[in-house]
Amino acid sequence: MKKAINNIPLALLLIFAFYVLLLLLRISNGNFYLVDSLEYLEAAKHFLNHGFFTDLSPIVSKRLFVYPLFLLLSITFNPYVILLFQAVLLYFSFFIFYKIIEHHKVKLNFIATSFIIATPSLFIYSQLVMS
Repeated sequence: MKKAINNIPLALLLIFAFYVLLLLLRISNGNFYLVDSLEYLEAAKHFLNHGFFTDLSPIVSKRLFVYPLFLLLSITFNPYVILLFQAVLLYFSFFIFYKIIEHHKVKLNFIATSFIIATPSLFIYSQLVMS
């Protein structure tokens, strides 16, 4: 398989470009939330204002606390900050995937690599404020 710039496979570069296009469309659209997104933000605000596990309010007890803790990292709860951080994590996971494949000398063709990297959940979960 031919390698692209800096030994990064062509499939990885194409998926990265496709993801950036989707992210730009999401930003221009301005819709970053799903039905459960606001509950995660409320849980994060509850943790910020009242501390962790101070009470068992319905919003805190029905949601796992890990993602609201992540949302606390973006103190402003600005969706752009959250999406940027999630995008960086996604890019890093693409890079780690490539390094693992390279380290184990696994030979994947273009189509197989594209299917593995282009899993729809990667794009959905990294471009929305949600679980």
